[in-house]
Amino acid sequence: MEFLYQPRSKKLYKLGLEISYCRRQGYNRAVNMARRLFVVAALLLKDFPKASYMYCFPHQFNLCVAKASAILSIRDMMDHVQIVFDFFNNSPKRLNDISTKISELRSTSSFQKTINVCRTRWIKRNNSLEAFIELYPAIVAFLICIKDDVTWNYKFRGYASEYVIISCSFKFIITLIIVRKLLDYIRPLTKTLQKFDQEFSKACKNVENLKNTLIPLQSSIDISHTDWYKEAVSIAATTSTMPSKPRACDQQTQRDNHEVDYIMNICFIITYSIPFLDHILIQLDSLFSLENLL
Repeated sequence: MEFLYQPRSKKLYKLGLEISYCRRQGYNRAVNMARRLFVVAALLLKDFPKASYMYCFPHQFNLCVAKASAILSIRDMMDHVQIVFDFFNNSPKRLNDISTKISELRSTSSFQKTINVCRTRWIKRNNSLEAFIELYPAIVAFLICIKDDVTWNYKFRGYASEYVIISCSFKFIITLIIVRKLLDYIRPLTKTLQKFDQEFSKACKNVENLKNTLIPLQSSIDISHTDWYKEAVSIAATTSTMPSKPRACDQQTQRDNHEVDYIMNICFIITYSIPFLDHILIQLDSLFSLENLL
């Protein structure tokens, strides 16, 4: 990447800018510029150690949610939503059929077709979660139709059968509701940080305001979670899914493994609501700390 780095260095000198005074560097929509090895960011940092690389505020905020969503159960839920939507969107026939089913069962929904899941911006995935919740009865009904219809290809019938099992599990439904509700607190700040006239001091203040909103929620999470749990039970009832706790055992490495004598509602608070909210606050403190921004 020397051929990219050298011309830019010379251009800065011609403009009368002393590059040794540079304290931060960032690149808009150019991931290849920010790789650590043999690229412009690394070469500049090698010559000027104080010019450390920094993401823009929207990217930093996106990383915050992405790292918070690394909890296994939440990541699995996100992946399943993406897989199901891709299953419909990758086939004109399935996309047309699911749109027909939506018109039949969810005619008043603001989503009249499935939407693509954003693969890079985790914040925008909240739109996908909202669409999945609104269209949930139509999605499950159509997957069951594919599963039971012998005229469909056996491979797609197998996929549909697998997706029905996951979509109708109460663990998936409660995780879907919890993540969507918590991301709703973050969505307004996402739009604010993407404005072109966003000032640094104002952006920091907006992030601080979000933290001040989430901290009281952290202390009263049981109240909010009760409402989320009731909504999950209501959605589960549309497919005759009964609330159930994940099975516990002596040792578990692939999922949460809490004691079975917890009340069901409390079990999901401990497993999903508290960890996800804690992860968001930890990442906000880490990625938007003064040491990281200045």
